[in-house]
Amino acid sequence: MQNDPFSCFLIALLTIDFVFMLWMVIYIKFDVAGRRFKKEYTVGLLRLGMWRKLPQIDYISVFKQLGSSDEGESLFIRYDVNVWYNDTKHFTIYTHPDKSQSYSMAMRLAVKLNVDMLDATIPNDFKWVELPVKDICI
Repeated sequence: MQNDPFSCFLIALLTIDFVFMLWMVIYIKFDVAGRRFKKEYTVGLLRLGMWRKLPQIDYISVFKQLGSSDEGESLFIRYDVNVWYNDTKHFTIYTHPDKSQSYSMAMRLAVKLNVDMLDATIPNDFKWVELPVKDICI
């Protein structure tokens, strides 16, 4: 069988893509004073991302999410922290399997951004959370 340069290139490209996906970390950074945020993709020392204008945020929520493996065999629970804006739009900024970790992140962010927080960890029993008056460390 003859080595086709295109096939070798394609295999190398797919391998590099796979390595990037394994090592890639996604950060969401906020510049509260500048009213902007950035979704940053990081692989080693390489960082990509652009600052964008922070929309008027309505509230922060913690949402319980049920997931399964690619094969659909094993189930797991994760808790997503979502930033809601323009009434119905949102983006997820944090995910963790431990409810207390996600809850703490949501609370710190809501206090820092001076917005409300919604506990949506129990289906059909959403509750607004009373936040501390003082700023807490982020």
